[in-house]
Amino acid sequence: MKRLTWKHYIGILLYVGMISTIVLVLLQVRQQVQSHEQDPRVQQDWLDWVETAEKQAAGEGPVQRRVPQSEAPPLTMLMGRHFFVCLVASCVLATALYVTLVFLILGSYNTNVATPDKPTEEADHE
Repeated sequence: MKRLTWKHYIGILLYVGMISTIVLVLLQVRQQVQSHEQDPRVQQDWLDWVETAEKQAAGEGPVQRRVPQSEAPPLTMLMGRHFFVCLVASCVLATALYVTLVFLILGSYNTNVATPDKPTEEADHE
């Protein structure tokens, strides 16, 4: 069994730090979204936008839009009902990126540099 070296410990520490940062940032974003959700202006802005989209869906605007089905802004829905999915997807994708980078970095350091063959005695005498 291969022993863990200081390089392995640094790699594990960097990974734990990266995942912790992702979780903490997502929790902070969720908290901010929930605090803004209680602001009546945010809800009114969303309802105004839905009303504008309904007008454009009827053909009164430069583009034809679909009317949103949600009564809440998308970020509120994302950080409310789908927070766990966002958290898991972020951690899985970050893990895949981290493993790929570690694989490439370690592979570049572990390659053996090809040394030129030693000249034979015949080549020296010519």
